[in-house]
Amino acid sequence: MNDVQTPDPRATVRRIEELLNRSGLSRREFLAPEDLACRAGLTVAEVEALLEGEDLPVKSTGTYAVDRIRQLMERGYQMGDGDFRPYTLTDVASTIGISPTGLKKALDKGSWTNADYLKAAAKFFGVTLEYLTDSPAEALERVLQQIHMELLEKAVSVQERSPDLERLSAKYGVVAMAARGDANATALLGVFEGVLQAAADERAAERRQEN
Repeated sequence: MNDVQTPDPRATVRRIEELLNRSGLSRREFLAPEDLACRAGLTVAEVEALLEGEDLPVKSTGTYAVDRIRQLMERGYQMGDGDFRPYTLTDVASTIGISPTGLKKALDKGSWTNADYLKAAAKFFGVTLEYLTDSPAEALERVLQQIHMELLEKAVSVQERSPDLERLSAKYGVVAMAARGDANATALLGVFEGVLQAAADERAAERRQEN
C-alpha cells in the first residue's frame, strides 16, 4: 500500500532551484508565478500563497472543477487574426452533450460532479480530468514535478541522455503520483535523477580522459 503525503510545492521548488543553479538557467523562466498559475489552473495569488507555505481553504472537487472551467472559458481560444475570444456557454455545451441552460445552472450552482460531463469538458479544453478537480496544492505540485522532469531532461540531453527519463516517467506514471503526494513515486523520481546524473557525470569523465 502506497504512503500518501500532503503535496509540498516548496520542497519541489527547492529541488528545481538546485537544478537551475547547476545548469545556470533562469529561475524566472521556469518559476514565474503567472506561468505556474496558467499551467496549474490557479490564480497567481493562490500560487504565491502556496509557495509561502500558506494553507488554502479546502473545497470540493466539484467546486474546483467549476472554478477551472470558468477560468478556461474566460481564457478562450486564439482566432485567425491572433486575438483571443472567450468560450461561450454554447461553445462548451454543444461539445460536451449538455444544453447551454444546463451548463449555466451547473456553473451557477458552484459545484459540478457529473463525471461524464467533467471528462467531456476536460477533453474539450485539452486538459486532464485532474487539472479540473485537483486541490490547489496538488495542481501546483503536478506542474512543479513536470518542470523538474523537464529540467532533468535538459540537463541530461546536453550529454546525450541515457536512459530516456521521459520514457521511464511515462511508464511508471511517477509525475502524476508524486504530485498527489505518493512517497514511493517521489522516491522513484529521486532514483531517476540520481541515475541520470551519475550517467552524465560518467560520460563527462570519459570525455575528459579522451582529451
